[in-house]
Amino acid sequence: MLATALWMDEQSKCPGCGCYSDEAHDPEMDGGYEVEEVVCQACAARGRWQADRQGKTDHGVLTSLRKLTKKAKRG
Repeated sequence: MLATALWMDEQSKCPGCGCYSDEAHDPEMDGGYEVEEVVCQACAARGRWQADRQGKTDHGVLTSLRKLTKKAKRG
């Protein structure tokens, strides 16, 4: 039953934004949403790492993220 409920919930959301379709697709909601920008610090760290590695041929290298116990200083 829980799997069915989850499937039904997922089907009721807009595939583009993830908001519930009955509200998000309603013309009366025009102006009822705004975009909020946030930065995922974990994704930013991975992006910096990938930019530093551009052009290198480290075949098979996999990355993972781990939270540091102390905040690292960026140089």
